[in-house]
Amino acid sequence: MEHESGLYEIFPGVTAVALGRCCSFLRLPGRTLYPGLADCPCRGCSLDDVTHARDVLGDILAALPPRPQTELGRLLARIDAELLRRTLPDPRASGCPWRREAWWRMRLHDGVVGPPRRHPGQGVHPWSSVGGLPGRG
Repeated sequence: MEHESGLYEIFPGVTAVALGRCCSFLRLPGRTLYPGLADCPCRGCSLDDVTHARDVLGDILAALPPRPQTELGRLLARIDAELLRRTLPDPRASGCPWRREAWWRMRLHDGVVGPPRRHPGQGVHPWSSVGGLPGRG
C-alpha cells in the first residue's frame, strides 16, 4: 500500500516509522506529555511531531483493505486511548470553523510559546525501535 500511495507523506516504511514514533512518545516518563513540533518539515522529519505521525497513520488506515485496516485500527485505538489520557486539551485550539480538526491536534503542545524543547531520552530518530505500548512490551 505504501508503494502505491500518491500522498507525499506516505512512503515505503512509513507505517513502521509512524507507529514507532507514537509508541516511543508514549514511553516517555511522566504523567502528562506534551507533543513537540517537528524541527524540519520534510516527510521523514515531520514525523517527529507525534500528531503528524497520527495523521499519517489515519491516512494509511483509510487506504488499507478490510483485514489489515481492522488490525491497524485496533492498535490505533490503544494508542489513541493512551494519547488522550496522557495529553491535555488545549483551551485555545478552536480548530477550523469549516472542518472538524482531529482531536489529537487539539492538545497542548510543547513549545507553543517558545521554540520546541526535546524531551529527555529523545535522540535524532526516536522511532528507531518499534514496539508495543508503554509497559506492554
